[in-house]
Amino acid sequence: MKLGKSDFIGAAALKAEKERGPARKIVFFKTGDRRIVRAGTPVLGPLGEVGQVASGTLSPILNEAIGSALIAASAVTEPLAVDIRGARIDLHLVRPPFVPLAKK
Repeated sequence: MKLGKSDFIGAAALKAEKERGPARKIVFFKTGDRRIVRAGTPVLGPLGEVGQVASGTLSPILNEAIGSALIAASAVTEPLAVDIRGARIDLHLVRPPFVPLAKK
């Protein structure tokens, strides 16, 4: 969408967001653990909750839990974790794909 092309409802809000950057960001993670992180689970930073898990499952190829989370953009560089039944599990941020594609 070209913001300068014409005026439309919501154009001012989109231009403002483009200038200051998004408030939240989707990140992808691995846990190094087999415990599955479920959607809706709060994501914790050093100072408290910074977002929540959007999707999580167990990868049978990696034999560990993987997922995505929507977090505050300012928390992307902080160490992140989730609390699963009283156990704090660190999240290791990765870029998709989770499994490297085979070269042909």
